[in-house]
Amino acid sequence: MTKKTLKTTGKIKKAEMPVKTTAVQQMDLHQAFNLTDVSHETLASYAFYLKEMVNSAGWKLMVQVLEGNLALLEKQIVRKKEVLTDRPLTESEADSLRDQHEILTELINKPHQLIKKYGAPEQARPVVEYDPYGGNRKTINASTMSDMT
Repeated sequence: MTKKTLKTTGKIKKAEMPVKTTAVQQMDLHQAFNLTDVSHETLASYAFYLKEMVNSAGWKLMVQVLEGNLALLEKQIVRKKEVLTDRPLTESEADSLRDQHEILTELINKPHQLIKKYGAPEQARPVVEYDPYGGNRKTINASTMSDMT
């Protein structure tokens, strides 16, 4: 079940018309998500929740654990030996480890892919006037500047 509330994009002063409003979809998080609803609003809401998840300490801990598992899998695949027992791996066991590595990598990257696909586009960084030598002025986008620029 979803509710919609109106959110103003500016201040309302007494005796003025309301400022332009936008609909914000709020979802009841105590119920299961309706994954058959593929409307733009719903997908944008899901992307919002994924952004919140990715920024949480719990997800960062989960990524650390998964990356540790990836490192262990990589070590076993390269050495073609089991880490704990040093038993040589068969080719089918190595293939199974490669499959597990691919699945874990996809699991780590999936939230970011979904956010990029369904989330609201990010606002462009502001253009910064950069002229260290006072000569010919150039306009450089701050997102493309490096420490060496």
